[in-house]
Order: sequence, then C-alpha cells, then structure tokens
Amino acid sequence: MKITIEKRNASIGYDFLVLENTVPILSAVSEKLFIFYKISMWNISDNKKSITIKNKKLNFFFRPGYWVYYKGEKFEFKTISYYKRHFQLELNDELYEIYGHHRSWKYSVFKNNEQVAWWDKQTQKHQGPDVFNLEMNDDCSIELITSFCLILDDHIDMGMTYRGDFFNTDLSMNLDYKMYGEIKSFDENWKANIKTDRTFKQ
Repeated sequence: MKITIEKRNASIGYDFLVLENTVPILSAVSEKLFIFYKISMWNISDNKKSITIKNKKLNFFFRPGYWVYYKGEKFEFKTISYYKRHFQLELNDELYEIYGHHRSWKYSVFKNNEQVAWWDKQTQKHQGPDVFNLEMNDDCSIELITSFCLILDDHIDMGMTYRGDFFNTDLSMNLDYKMYGEIKSFDENWKANIKTDRTFKQ
C-alpha cells in the first residue's frame, strides 16, 4: 500500500495528516518543550487514540530512545547505531529494524529480517507541508510504521530545530556515510505486497 504523511507547523510542534490513497485515515499532533517530545495519533474514523510516543528523557543525545505506547502495551524504540542509522523495536515476538540511507532521506523497515516497508521525505523550504511517501506491505500496521517515521523525523531530521545546528542532517548524512558507511544499501527493486481487497483497520 502507498501512504502519504503531510507535516505542517503548529503552535506548539507539528500536525500530521496520514492518508491512504488520498483518503485521511490518521491524524497526529506533536508537542515539544526543548529536548522533550510527545506525539499522539488518532484514528479519524472513530477519533480513538491509536499510538502515543514519548522520548526517553535521559537517553536523547547520540543514542535516541523513545517509548511507543501501542495496543495497551509499552515498547522501546532504541538506537543500535546513530551514525550508521540503525534503529530497532521489539514488539512481542516481532523484531522491527529500521535502516537509514545516508545519501538520501530514505529509510527501510525490516520485520524479522524481511523488508516490509520504506519511506522517503520531500522537504518544502518555503511553502507547503513536508511530505513523507511510504510504501509498505498490506499486512503492516500503518500506525506502527508511521510512528517509526515520525520518531526519526523528530530526532534526526528535525532535531536541529531544538538541539542545535550540529544535528543538521543535510550536512551530516554525507559526512556520516564517508566516515561510518551504512549497514544496508537501499533496495531499489523491493516491491510491497498488495492486496486488492484491503481496507484500513486500527
């Protein structure tokens, strides 16, 4: 499936609108206070909260960590390697690994060692919202994959806004690649598994 996230400036953080085939299905609001961060996501159809994300207050520098509250449980999104853009979340018996690709805004998502999704980001410098384009298997949780995207947008892509220009990844992605390389190269040939009868469910 193809998912689009539109990101707009709000009074205290950012607003996000998540669309499937141009139809809004989720909305999210972020709140920022210096280094602290929280995002809440709702299902538009019934206005029920589906995910809450909070950064770990004592683990935010080069090893960003976040708590993801999902389906009544608490899971840790953790950094395996900041410089190589490798992140991980264990969801019961499922291991999600997220790999960044330094010379682009692309990220790939693997579940139990098999790729299930990827996303890219289009940044707008002067007008209009930033846009994330995601492609994922139809059996993926849209809320969960979207939460990975928003977490990394907070810490890596937008962290410079409130942690200083040192974190500006327009510059650092190429420097990090030359110094540290990357764990996985982006697979241009990967295609998502699509089901024609799929409808969004929380």
